[in-house]
Amino acid sequence: MSTDDSQPIVVILDTTETAKSFHLKGARFLLLGWYLVHMPNSKLIVSRMFVDETKNHFKKSYIKASDEFKKSVSNLNRASGYQMVNLDDLLPVATACSTFGMAFDERLADWKAIIVEYDQIPTENLAARGLKGNKPFNGAEGKKGLRDAIIWESVLHAVKNDEANAKFLLVSQNKHDFCDPDGHDLQADLRQDLVDLGMPPEKVEVVQGLDKFRESFVAPIISEESDLKISLQSGEYEHFSVSKLLTEVGTELYIQVCDAVDKLNWPPNTRVHNLDIDQSPKTVDYKSVLKVDDSIAVSLELKFSGEISFEETFFDEKSEDWVEGGLLIQDGIWTAIVECVLKAPYFTLEEASVFGVAIEASVKDDDDS
Repeated sequence: MSTDDSQPIVVILDTTETAKSFHLKGARFLLLGWYLVHMPNSKLIVSRMFVDETKNHFKKSYIKASDEFKKSVSNLNRASGYQMVNLDDLLPVATACSTFGMAFDERLADWKAIIVEYDQIPTENLAARGLKGNKPFNGAEGKKGLRDAIIWESVLHAVKNDEANAKFLLVSQNKHDFCDPDGHDLQADLRQDLVDLGMPPEKVEVVQGLDKFRESFVAPIISEESDLKISLQSGEYEHFSVSKLLTEVGTELYIQVCDAVDKLNWPPNTRVHNLDIDQSPKTVDYKSVLKVDDSIAVSLELKFSGEISFEETFFDEKSEDWVEGGLLIQDGIWTAIVECVLKAPYFTLEEASVFGVAIEASVKDDDDS
């Protein structure tokens, strides 16, 4: 997937990459920033939709977190009988969004990002695409997918104005709308768009997330800190431990596990009764340890075991109501991708995030439950 070092590279980000990292921080954004600064033939282009949607996601997340915090503080104060926590330090939504927006814009400016504005995208192109139901619109009538269509039209705008024969990398985890059914190649409608512009269909390549971008474009040009990786894997590095990392991301990890559980295909008429996750991972695999200036970007894969129980419900014709039945028990193995940044001089933990959880679950036999 990597390209000729002499060929200019244009990176285009989709909002799938900011869903869990609004602030453009963390290991994968650290590596992206390094790449943009140190590779003279590279540049970053984003759609105005990318900017606005990320800011909107931040606003929704902040409002939800603020409401949950206020409720928790109210319950705490009520239980204690006096005001233990004051809400005066909680930023108003408008202030928090303004502060975030300025920091977000500054980070893009630091990377010299070029923003494709809405008025640079022909409305007639969007209308024609939607009426035909062409990707990335979702569905024959083109009623869904406007956001993705705007991002793709921003890509086409950038391609049409390319004078350097650059390779374009659309960094997105949205395989459904940007890729063929195999999940790798650019979707057929989108390849045809490039051909219609007189461009080869391989002009634009979908890179499935910044994790894959790191593997294919950053890791090959940065020497891995092999000694540190060995020290981390053996647990001998004194300034960092998995237990410290899990303390930092424990709540985030649990939330993502719960989200992944909700997406599993449960037996009919069941609901999650209990979720029990082991505190310590079964295995820890350091996928990459890369030094960037005075920081080290670390990517780990953690496997946890645990148990999920479902409560059966069934319709009782006598009472004409749904009633609770027995419990179904499943063993679960969840794999979490966690990334962190270790900061000089002692390379201690600075930032950490959970970037994905996958679950494998199997029903226990009656003899085992």
